[in-house]
Amino acid sequence: MKLKSYWPVGFLVTAWPAFAETVLPEVTVNATLDAQEQKRMSSAAKTIVEQQDIQATDASTVAELLNKLPMTGLFMAPPTGSPPKRGQGGRSQNRNMPQILVDGQPLGGGANMGTVMRMPVELIERVEIIRNSTPEFLVTSPAGVINIILKDVPKQLTRNAKATVFVADGELGLRADGQYGQSQANYGYLLAAAADSKPQIGERITTINDISQAQNIQEISQQTGRDNSVSFSPRINLKLAQNQQIIVSPFLAYNLNQNDVTTQRTNSTVSQELDKRQGERLTGRLITEWKQQSQPNNEQSIKLFLQAEDESSDKSTYQTTQNASQSTQQQNSERTEREIALDARLKRILLETHIVSTGAEWRQKNTQEQQYQQQVLNTDSDIDEQRLALWWQDEWLVSEKHSVTYGVRWQQIDNQIDDIQQGLISQKDDIIAPSIHYLWQPTEQWNVRASLAQQQRPARASELSSVIRAATGVNNSSNPDRAGNPQLANETQRSLDLGLEY
Repeated sequence: MKLKSYWPVGFLVTAWPAFAETVLPEVTVNATLDAQEQKRMSSAAKTIVEQQDIQATDASTVAELLNKLPMTGLFMAPPTGSPPKRGQGGRSQNRNMPQILVDGQPLGGGANMGTVMRMPVELIERVEIIRNSTPEFLVTSPAGVINIILKDVPKQLTRNAKATVFVADGELGLRADGQYGQSQANYGYLLAAAADSKPQIGERITTINDISQAQNIQEISQQTGRDNSVSFSPRINLKLAQNQQIIVSPFLAYNLNQNDVTTQRTNSTVSQELDKRQGERLTGRLITEWKQQSQPNNEQSIKLFLQAEDESSDKSTYQTTQNASQSTQQQNSERTEREIALDARLKRILLETHIVSTGAEWRQKNTQEQQYQQQVLNTDSDIDEQRLALWWQDEWLVSEKHSVTYGVRWQQIDNQIDDIQQGLISQKDDIIAPSIHYLWQPTEQWNVRASLAQQQRPARASELSSVIRAATGVNNSSNPDRAGNPQLANETQRSLDLGLEY
């Protein structure tokens, strides 16, 4: 009993000098949030799709994935291999398409997002869908901004490979991918590659009610072909002193697409039509980033972005009329795109309840395009696009359950379009886009959100050029000749977002 009563006193006497003279080193713990916690704590409404959810969709490409995810498929084109749209060849509704970014930056092609749509899902770590504008991301589409985050350097040795053989409408398809990477004390790397070859088989039956002729026209379109893609996406992480990193992220993708579409028509001047298409696209980009993070929410970064894309396509259309006469139309196009961008960001904690972020962006892009009709130059355009942006944002923790995030983005757009038909077209606009977001967390499971934003949607360069791109095939209301309007002004958009999350 005596032993028990004196142990605490003896412990305090002997331990006190050691406690007074010993200085323990500072321990810093940087923990990462899972997707659900990131979604719950994010200042703006955001949907985060994790890797296991991506795999559960059984999608092979980004196009297939976005058709299966909520709130995105409504505005996307059908997956490769689906029946062609009448008069459109499966083209997407570009004006309602979401802005799709890869690691926060757009891939080449502008509104024609063939490269990102064919990207294999095996390269993706997660998908973030931002539903309303923030100073960092302007949302100008009903489907929001979709940011695809590629896989990062693994913390431990990773080696895996997979090959899949499948049959679609009697045709064989092949998918293969592999990753190899590891982290060391001062560096880490990940090598990721994927290849995909799939048939393009489809059939569509369309009935058209021609009021002017008081008759119905029936179209039966059958598509055959193959789409082949290969991509390589390594990532290198160099760890420096004082929590500094240099991240190098190259990306290389090649696509070869071939398909034939045969269309039979009844009660139409053109009774039969055959479209033969072949296209190639090569995309390469390099992102080099310097980043320093002293503690969570105290960080700064500078990013250099270089990108190039070359694309060529050939299309031949063979038509047979009701009186058995035949005609042939040939269309060829070539496009080159070069882009450079700089991005700098700074984030700091102020007064314990404010997380202030600021950023600057500069982007310069040149696109040259030539189109030939019957081997005669029809369109020759040279487009220079420049964008400068500054943004500022404050995430204010009003109380334990209430937070308000507000900020503003200033953006200047300076475009020069030079084509052989219209001449020089200039577009220069200043855009100011304020936004405010409110988050109330009544319990650990429930979120109540409200946000209000205003932004301007500038016209794309192709919408300003008056060059007429003639339709290949029958020119009708669903497949018209297309041209832009140099006088097209910006659209002012105001958006209100209310949400209840569990």
